[in-house]
Amino acid sequence: MRRANPPGTRVGVVMTGRPSASAMVVDCGEKTMTVRHRISILVCVFAAASALGGSVVAAAPSPGIIQFQSPTRNIACSMSAENVVCMVAQRIYTAPPPPPDCHGGWGDEFALPAGQPVQIVCHTDRPVGNDVPELPYGDQRQLGNILCSSMVGYLVCTDLGTGHGFHLAREFYTIY
Repeated sequence: MRRANPPGTRVGVVMTGRPSASAMVVDCGEKTMTVRHRISILVCVFAAASALGGSVVAAAPSPGIIQFQSPTRNIACSMSAENVVCMVAQRIYTAPPPPPDCHGGWGDEFALPAGQPVQIVCHTDRPVGNDVPELPYGDQRQLGNILCSSMVGYLVCTDLGTGHGFHLAREFYTIY
């Protein structure tokens, strides 16, 4: 999945807690990156912060991003008009074999990019933290053509423009 940053956007973080009084800014540059590139940058930044004895200050989600989790707290999602990424924390379903180049988690994180089919994501992190708002059963969230609904027993997300989507639960997943 590729996502271009808006022109002029720089990807970066600020690290604080360094021995000097000033903060250290890590500028990751202006790029078009795959999800894997973004994850690699995050891993590198957290490792650098740890090695320097500092911490990473993360910005709050931008206004165009909604984060939510199922009432059971087992499925957490991060949604924008461009995509939704959801992760199943505990699962009992069997995932397909990972691709040979996947060296992270597999089978528990699903991405639905707007206008494209669902992807199972090879990952090394969670798309959202633990303290995000609950999406009560029967409620839904929509940004652009992407609609997610919390149902008793599962979460469903659909791209209304293409009809692609997924159902996620502890017991099963369905991609359509």
